[in-house]
Amino acid sequence: MLLRIVFWSLADSPATPAELRAALRDEPAAEPGLLLRAWVSHEASDRFGAVELWESRDAADRPLPAPVRELLGVEPTIGEELDVEATSSLAAELQRRGLAFE
Repeated sequence: MLLRIVFWSLADSPATPAELRAALRDEPAAEPGLLLRAWVSHEASDRFGAVELWESRDAADRPLPAPVRELLGVEPTIGEELDVEATSSLAAELQRRGLAFE
């Protein structure tokens, strides 16, 4: 499993938080191999981002949804990909997953 974290500086982007929120309403509900995507923001620091949990690195090699990516108009200022060692979750499909359980 792979965890990806990306952040954009909205100071560098033509998009507003309101436009991004509207685009998220049209985001596909499911993508092959995507276990979780949480869109996040921090108004005080003008940041917008996503935390994604993927079944595999191959599955994670997909671009972010087009409407959001197009609105942002710039590359992320922070991008990290990390191996998942272990998970704990109330959602049964996310319980006890990761390298520690392989």
